[in-house]
Amino acid sequence: MPPFLHFTQRSALWTTPGSSAYVIYVGLNIEIAFFFAISGLVVIKALPEDPGTRILGLPNRIAIPTAFGLTALTIEVLLNQAGLLVWEYPWWSWPHVWLIAVVYTGPWLLLARLHDRLTLRTKAITAGCLVAAALICHLLFAVALEWI
Repeated sequence: MPPFLHFTQRSALWTTPGSSAYVIYVGLNIEIAFFFAISGLVVIKALPEDPGTRILGLPNRIAIPTAFGLTALTIEVLLNQAGLLVWEYPWWSWPHVWLIAVVYTGPWLLLARLHDRLTLRTKAITAGCLVAAALICHLLFAVALEWI
C-alpha cells in the first residue's frame, strides 16, 4: 500500500483502473513512473540554446515548459474521460483541472529557469541527490509497511 493510501485510507490523487502487471503501487503504473522520470529531461532538451529566443512573443523558458505542461494535462484529461485514469477527489478532477496544470507546469518552469543558472556539477549533484532520496523513500516505505 503506498504511503498516501496508507496514511489517509483514501485513494491516491489518481489511480489506474483494473489490474495489470505494469502497476507498481496503487495508482502508479510503469507508464506514469517513466513519464515523470524523463519529462524534465525532455523539457530541458527542447529548450533552445539561446535563452533570449522568443516563441509566439513569449520567452522560450516560459513558453516551452508551459506547452509541455498543458499537453500533459490534455492527455491526462483525455485518459480520464476515456475511463483509463481515475481521479478520486473533486478538487483534482474535471472540470477543476487548474491544480493539475500548476502541478504539471510549475516544476518545469522552475527547471527551465534554473537550467541556465546552475553549473553542470551542481546539476549532476542535484540529480544524484534526487535519485538517492527516491530510492531511500522507496526502501523505507517498503520495509516499514512490510512490502518486502
